[in-house]
Amino acid sequence: MKKTLKKILLISLSAIIVLSFTACGNGATSSGGASGGTASSAAADDTIYKLTYASGNGPENGVYQDIESVLLQKIREKSNGRIEIEEHIGGTLFKSGDAFEGARQGAVDISFDMVGLYAGQFPVTTLLEQSCAGPATANAACALVNEFKDTYTADLPEYDGVVPLIMMNAGPACLFGNKPIRTVGDIRGQQIRTNATNSVVIEKLGGTPVIIGMNEVYDAFSTNMIDSGWFVPEAMYGFSLYEVSNYATVWPYNQSIVIFTMNEDKFNSLPADLQQVIKDAAAEVFDTIVMGYYDSTFNTFLDMAKEKNSKFEVINLPQSDLDAITESLWVLVEEYAESIEASGNNGLEMMAWMQERAAYYNEQFS
Repeated sequence: MKKTLKKILLISLSAIIVLSFTACGNGATSSGGASGGTASSAAADDTIYKLTYASGNGPENGVYQDIESVLLQKIREKSNGRIEIEEHIGGTLFKSGDAFEGARQGAVDISFDMVGLYAGQFPVTTLLEQSCAGPATANAACALVNEFKDTYTADLPEYDGVVPLIMMNAGPACLFGNKPIRTVGDIRGQQIRTNATNSVVIEKLGGTPVIIGMNEVYDAFSTNMIDSGWFVPEAMYGFSLYEVSNYATVWPYNQSIVIFTMNEDKFNSLPADLQQVIKDAAAEVFDTIVMGYYDSTFNTFLDMAKEKNSKFEVINLPQSDLDAITESLWVLVEEYAESIEASGNNGLEMMAWMQERAAYYNEQFS
């Protein structure tokens, strides 16, 4: 009887030990990007998921300070520390014009970049970038591209391999330069930095487009490679271009769409609850910060440039010139829509959608 009891106790003890080891294994922490996990098991998941982030903007840039860094911090906080993000900013890992592709290829997990620096790679999205395409303010332009993101990007090959998190359009811009542009005729003969999308606009107005990333613009001014550059005041100030340009001609035409994207495989490797954390953080930043940012900071950054450079002058074109520019540039929108229609995309349908939604958002954010 004693031997039988002893055997029963030994078997019971062994079972307890096995169960204890199993329980410990289920709660192990890891610093890698382990896959799997569901919302129901998330409470017991204390795995640390490490992500990387790349942007051409540096720490002094307004968008980095007010939007990029806020998004990254919200993701960290909403994940309760389960997501860690290593930042590579100021073009240290990928410059503007390379970061999106870095995320697509998985060389970085999350990126911030301009689609206008990728000639031909975003045929449908580029339609929304066309100058005079419709949005009259940055808020209207941002609302339009956000609806486009939610409605179309999942089915577009140009976003294969990535998950778009936030899309923004900085809206109206300026032509900054070391030669004044007081009439549309002053554009003729100037070397003007622009993106691939708006290069045809510069050509039509008589200038010579120079397509380079923002990280290269300061040196391009310093070496007289360019006379002027087309970008928003926030970018001008963030890259200290007031040091090498004395003039800003207000240019009420769309500048460029910028986008936060995440590598699709990395996104899908995260537990469902952390995927939702990233989506929620992106939506919150768009609603509370992006909407209103560019419209509210347009004059602020011009005034800050004046404080830094006493020679800095803001120029407004005559209304007659603006009317003539608008009329001549709309032809480019129609031509582009027809060209992507011919290549197999719904260019004309998308142009009609864009016009209708732009009119709606212009009324909402007039």
